[in-house]
Amino acid sequence: GIRDQPRSRGLGDVYKRQYTQVSHFETQSFELDKNPNYWQPEKQQLTGIRMLAFAGNSGANLALQNGDVDWSDQFIPNVQKTFVDKDPAHRHFWYPTTGGTINWQLNTTKAPFNDPVVRKALSMAVDRDQVTSLGMSGYTHPADCTGLSDVYTTWRDQSIVDKCEWTKLNVDKANQMLDDAGYKKGADGIRTLKDGKPFQFKFSVGSASSDWLSVGQIISKDMEKLGVKVEVNSPDWSQVVSGYTDGSFDSGIVWSNAGATPFEFYRGVMSQKVVVPVGEKANENYHRFGDPEATATLDKLAATADPAAQKTLVDSLEARFNDVAPVIPLFSGPAWGAYTDQRFTGWPSSDNPYATLSARSATTVLVLTSLKPAK
Repeated sequence: GIRDQPRSRGLGDVYKRQYTQVSHFETQSFELDKNPNYWQPEKQQLTGIRMLAFAGNSGANLALQNGDVDWSDQFIPNVQKTFVDKDPAHRHFWYPTTGGTINWQLNTTKAPFNDPVVRKALSMAVDRDQVTSLGMSGYTHPADCTGLSDVYTTWRDQSIVDKCEWTKLNVDKANQMLDDAGYKKGADGIRTLKDGKPFQFKFSVGSASSDWLSVGQIISKDMEKLGVKVEVNSPDWSQVVSGYTDGSFDSGIVWSNAGATPFEFYRGVMSQKVVVPVGEKANENYHRFGDPEATATLDKLAATADPAAQKTLVDSLEARFNDVAPVIPLFSGPAWGAYTDQRFTGWPSSDNPYATLSARSATTVLVLTSLKPAK
């Protein structure tokens, strides 16, 4: 059972310095007690943290709905009805779209994904309104051709956004682009590659991520309008990530890097310096795309601390991203978070946004130093 009152029951990788003493360990849970040497003992208001492990979103959501956890940071379908409405006085959620951009990455070491025309055409067939409203339950909105998430709103070059084409739904133009590029449809309506083989490939996504699995199914259906067959492949995430890192995958849904500026994002999707050969382990840039112009701009951005120069260089990276379409941006990732304040107070929210509710964020330490037992 749950131990004494002032012990938070949460989910995620909260290995922070305030709570470091492993007092109990089982296959599906473990407990962390206070670090006796923590430098701010007055902010250790919790006795400890009990971490619970689940195989996927469904089990974690059920535990949250049943009141078995205080804090959770995964996708919850219809969170207002399934969670909040059961105890609106104490249950809350906050999903700011300040996570990294979620992308559809195409392995550019494999034809035809090395062709930017193909990448843009496939992007133009994706119904992002359906992806966000159905696949993501309306918790976010479509991405644009800068690739930037909402955490970088002040960096976004609106003049580029206003001219976005390949992130807007236009199936007729997408079909025409593929026809003109030599990827013809047969009499059966199935498109072929230049070597005559069927235009078909896999979309990888971990089975535990119910939201992203729905996104993959929507995209697969969208591609039928191009005469392209996309098979949604959904084994365990460990198998999916293995295919990403060694470069054996065809395509898949992938998170993106984040930082104080868009440097980390653009480095992760366009820099030659982070591209590794197929067969070697990649820690980022799974799609293995490197662009000389973007790499040179990134080097300049890394070398300057001048805000005006940084903005000019980021504008150049946005324009280059729009030109070469290294990945297909889908939507701005929500920073998931739901909690009950029945047992603990001090949670971040839209009214008090001192941190996000992600349990895997650099700001998690702020949450753990702000929580107090409810009186």
